[in-house]
Amino acid sequence: MPKARVLLFLVVCLLLARPAFAQTETMRVKLWHSWRGADADLLKAWIEDFQTANPGTVIDARLIDGDLKAQFEAALRTESGPDMIIGPSSWVGSLAENKRIAPLDSQIDKTLRAQATEVSWQNLTVGNSVYGVPESNQGIALFYNSALAEPPTTFDELFAKPEQLVMSYDFYTSAGIYFGLGGHLLSDFGINLVNTDQSFSDYLTLLKQNYGAFRKASPATDRSNVISDDAFRQGNVAFLIDGNWKITDLRYYLGDKLKVALLPPIKSDKPWMPFVTTQAFYVSANAINPGGAWQFMRYTLGTAPQTKAAALAQHIPVNPEAKIDDPLMAVFAKQFESGSTVPTRTEMGVYWSALDDAVFAVTVRDAAVNDVTASTTAQIAAALSRLRNTGSATPTR
Repeated sequence: MPKARVLLFLVVCLLLARPAFAQTETMRVKLWHSWRGADADLLKAWIEDFQTANPGTVIDARLIDGDLKAQFEAALRTESGPDMIIGPSSWVGSLAENKRIAPLDSQIDKTLRAQATEVSWQNLTVGNSVYGVPESNQGIALFYNSALAEPPTTFDELFAKPEQLVMSYDFYTSAGIYFGLGGHLLSDFGINLVNTDQSFSDYLTLLKQNYGAFRKASPATDRSNVISDDAFRQGNVAFLIDGNWKITDLRYYLGDKLKVALLPPIKSDKPWMPFVTTQAFYVSANAINPGGAWQFMRYTLGTAPQTKAAALAQHIPVNPEAKIDDPLMAVFAKQFESGSTVPTRTEMGVYWSALDDAVFAVTVRDAAVNDVTASTTAQIAAALSRLRNTGSATPTR
């Protein structure tokens, strides 16, 4: 064989022996988050498990101090920003409308959709597009002290002794009553639906009728609508309506006496339908490695990672197949099945203050329902008008 051909043959052999560039290249996915403590431990465990199964992808997680959302938006103008972030569903409306995050519809097939509850997907939907992958849910249910009482089975039974119930005066806590009565807040097109039927008046009337003991206990000049849970923690009150984020703290004080029950139906055919909010992963609109981000997000929805989230960090899984060993958490997961989504439009930001004012007026100040209904409707209309004229929403909760 001629010398030139021998050299060419050796070069070809060397090239074939080298691994392909794609096989040695590492994809780095930047993730920004604000998780600490048990949440950070969960994220670390997820990343370790994911990278073991996907050695070609590295999740570079960075803890952000301060306002994560603001820093994320500021970083979008540079290549130093992340590929994805973790944040609450309350962010999705403004981030999507301002084109800060990418729609994910093309990546969500029927199999993936079935791995999370519908309420969690709806919490991340703006218009006709989904902009996040749900991670866990939060919301309220009924805590009770089993040494003092059994859980009530009806709405009237729960409120029969209101001095034994701790429940804040805000709209968030009582919204499930409004939704259970058929109420609505915003249409998909941003049209106000409060007071378009009898539901809002019925809701305020029900609160007014059942908060008698609270009105007597709270001075009319006290504007605070968030009530301390000290009496419940100290074992002096039987019932507390609050969120799953309180489980660890309340269990420290009450031990095995602490139980959780479903919120009782308002009427036999009208369930209590409390707000459910969602923690989620979002892909940056400027992501350098969106494919790697999507790969990790899809992994976190699996049954095993979701089961680990419940065990390590007491997150209420969005995956209905995930195992929940903690009986208190299991009741919260059941409660969320009848939960209501929080409207994702930015207009929702103007509702909180007006509706909190309405609840406080009828429960503490004993104001007339008709007057409160009219004033609340006018307050919302004026706030929506200002929003649409200025383009700046009132901060969300």
